[in-house]
Amino acid sequence: MYRSRLCGDRQTLARILAWTWRNVAVLSSLCAFRPPVLQHLLESCSTTTQLRAHSSLISFASALLDTGNRPSGHPPFITVNRRPFMTAGGSVEKACTESGDASSLPSFSKPRGAFIVLEGVDRCGKTTQVAQVVKALHAQGRAAEAIRFPDRTTTIGQMINAYLANATDLDDRVIHLLFSANRWEAMASLRSKLAAGMTLVCDRYAYSGVAFSAAKDGMDFDWCKQCDRGLPQPDAVIYLDISAEAAAKRGQYGEERYENQGMQCRVRENFQKLMEGDNIWHVVDAGVSLEEVSEGVDKVVMATAKRVEEEGLQLGTLWPA
Repeated sequence: MYRSRLCGDRQTLARILAWTWRNVAVLSSLCAFRPPVLQHLLESCSTTTQLRAHSSLISFASALLDTGNRPSGHPPFITVNRRPFMTAGGSVEKACTESGDASSLPSFSKPRGAFIVLEGVDRCGKTTQVAQVVKALHAQGRAAEAIRFPDRTTTIGQMINAYLANATDLDDRVIHLLFSANRWEAMASLRSKLAAGMTLVCDRYAYSGVAFSAAKDGMDFDWCKQCDRGLPQPDAVIYLDISAEAAAKRGQYGEERYENQGMQCRVRENFQKLMEGDNIWHVVDAGVSLEEVSEGVDKVVMATAKRVEEEGLQLGTLWPA
């Protein structure tokens, strides 16, 4: 029964591999080759959408498919040499295809989405550019979504919003840690979307946390980076460069706590410091026309999305020790 369901079904194999990749511990149970275990695996992975194929796992799952009695005249998906799949030490051995080359097996891997951040002083135009570039990505047929920090919809985000609106006062270190916690609480969702192939375009990230907090008296620049170490590193950071004086002339300036020129000048200096020695930053002049800014942003975003897809880049770690 289980063989008849599995043989020749590439989509089912893909789901098996996706689930197995995330749940490596289940391999020891699968080695018994019990049909009920396979059935449970199928039920568990029925909603999986992201596949991370690996040649050894493909071979291993293929062996599962080829184990047992298959219906007469029904060929296996892949014929493998039968041999133990667990070494004495408990590790999974690489299954051999008839050719002996598992690397030649077809890949079902789906590339992750790109993670792109837009930064800059207040009123530099980040929100506008994030919205337009997501539309541009959609027009190319790419899955894309806009996100922003702080996320003011969460409990922590509401505390941050009250602070920024001058409704409450908090110690500088406390609000800095709240900003960081607001990013950390979104990481499971962020990683999941990227793994599913969604490109995320983010309005502010940890760099803003450092640039703004370190602009305050008594706040150490390196200390401000510590609580965000280990977050996912963006594939590209686009800095919309505009002077604090020019930004102050834009609409709605001054409505929130940090929107004063003295603070914004120090923030701009801190962004310059963050860029030093980091090649993921791209500076776009935000003082020109909206169309010209969009052109510069689109160029970086499209090139980054293509590079992540074609090179199969792994998601990096922010400020590793």
